[in-house]
Amino acid sequence: MTGKRWGVLLFYFLAVIAPARNQAWHQAIAQDKAQANTAGNVTAGTTAKPITNNPTKAEQALLDAAKEGDTDMVRALIKKHVNVNVRDKKGETALLKAAYYQNFYCAQALVNAGAHVNQADNKGNTPIMAAAWQGDVDTVTMLIKAGANVKAKNNQGYGAVAAASVFSHRAVIKLLHDAGAP
Repeated sequence: MTGKRWGVLLFYFLAVIAPARNQAWHQAIAQDKAQANTAGNVTAGTTAKPITNNPTKAEQALLDAAKEGDTDMVRALIKKHVNVNVRDKKGETALLKAAYYQNFYCAQALVNAGAHVNQADNKGNTPIMAAAWQGDVDTVTMLIKAGANVKAKNNQGYGAVAAASVFSHRAVIKLLHDAGAP
């Protein structure tokens, strides 16, 4: 692409997309606060709320930001006390998405905010299995330190070591074995 095209794309993003995204984000936060206050979902002093499978707009924004690796958005939503343990219809949490898409800083922010490190999706896959599948040494290490169950199995009977073995992620396999995985 030429420099002029990049300039046009950058202008379009800054002038059209970014303000719309920011406005939608603020509206979602306001709606979620009202909904949470009426539903009794607000837990004082914590962002680690019960797991739900019906995400609000702000919770969906968290799931999307974790998947996309938008660490600033994840941190902003955490600061606004969005439920870090929300699940989508597949049962996937923001932490599982961050781990699968190799977004270490998003995963770290979610763990620090109280995300459940052993929460499985509808297929039984956990964040450490997702990180192992991708060969993400940093995320696997962080999840182990946060208390992830390295012996957990999904609905098909496979665990994190099997996930790492598919693509011969030897460093991850060693980490898992050193942490007690079979």
